[in-house]
Amino acid sequence: RAVTGTEYLTQDKRAMDCHILGGAGLSPQGLNVGGKVTVVSINSTTWTALPASPLANRNALTIQNASVSEIKLNYDNTTVGYVGIKVIVGSERYYDIKDTIIIYAKSQAGTVDIVVEELA
Repeated sequence: RAVTGTEYLTQDKRAMDCHILGGAGLSPQGLNVGGKVTVVSINSTTWTALPASPLANRNALTIQNASVSEIKLNYDNTTVGYVGIKVIVGSERYYDIKDTIIIYAKSQAGTVDIVVEELA
C-alpha cells in the first residue's frame, strides 16, 4: 500500500538495505567530474558534430537552439538532406548519453550558433 512521508519515516527501514552483486563498472549518474559549455557554429550544408571534441566520461548532453533558425539533429553525418529531429528556435533537447555517441546538427538556413552543455 502507498504510505505518506510521515508513515514511511516511522516504518522499519530494512527494506532499503540492499547489495549489488557484480557491481564492478557501475558509476553514479549526474555531475561527477565536471561540465563544459561550448558554442558550436553549424550550417545548412554539412552535418556538424556536437561538440567537435566531447567531454571525456560524459553522461549527459543538452543542445540549446538560441539561434534564429530551426535546426535538426541526427546520429548519422552521412544522411543526405535536412532530415532529423527538429529543434525549434528557443528550445532545447536533453540526452543521457556517453561521449562515445556523437550527435550531429544542421541548420535550416545559413550559419548559426547553438549552445552545447555536457556533464561528466
